Amino acid sequence: MLIDPKPHLGDPHADVFGFMYGAALRDIPHQLAVGREYLRKLTATYATAAGLDRDRMVAWLRIRALAAALWAQREDPHWARELFHLLEALD
Repeated sequence: MLIDPKPHLGDPHADVFGFMYGAALRDIPHQLAVGREYLRKLTATYATAAGLDRDRMVAWLRIRALAAALWAQREDPHWARELFHLLEALD
């Protein structure tokens, strides 16, 4: 997990992972092509609204989701599966 003791110095693209927790993650369709399209639209909309670079935001999503999924494999296997699905569906 990332810890930024000085959040005003951190990369705002890294914070987007918090947005994906909860409903946004649970709502990703399980059919891969549909899930990819869903995430493409969701991340593009969020990046535009927040004034962020979508590609950089997606890169941070991959990093943080992988770290969380590896931790969750032991603690919460269902959550880990959802995170691995997110990783698979990111383009």
